[in-house]
Amino acid sequence: MSTKPTLLPPQTGFLLVEIVYGLVSRDCRGMGICKLRPVSPTLALSSTSPCGSSIAWAGMGKQGSFELLVLRNTVSEEQWERRFTGGRFVMEEAFGLPEELLGQSREIQAGSYPVEVKENYLRILF
Repeated sequence: MSTKPTLLPPQTGFLLVEIVYGLVSRDCRGMGICKLRPVSPTLALSSTSPCGSSIAWAGMGKQGSFELLVLRNTVSEEQWERRFTGGRFVMEEAFGLPEELLGQSREIQAGSYPVEVKENYLRILF
C-alpha cells in the first residue's frame, strides 16, 4: 500500500488530512471517525490507531456539504473490507470536525453514508 498522496487538491480549499478510524468515546475503536488531522504531502505517515487510518482530501463540496475524498491507495485491504465494501461508510456516533479544517464548527451526524468509488478516491458526502 502506497501512502504517497496526490499532491494537488481536487478542489480549491480542500486540505490533506489523516482519517483515524473509530470512535472518540471508545479510544478510536469501532465504526466512524475518531480523528481528522491535517498532514503535509511530504510527511511520512503512520498511525498507531488499532482501527487504522487513511489519507483524504477534506473540504466543503459544491453542494455545501462536507466531503472526504479518501485516497484509495492509502486504504489497506483490511480497512477496505471493514469500512467500504458495502458501499456505505457508517458513523456510529457524531463527530465534531476540528475548527481549523474549515474555519467553522461543524458536526458529522451518526448514520450511514454512501461511498462513491472514483478512479483514485472514495468519495463520501456528509
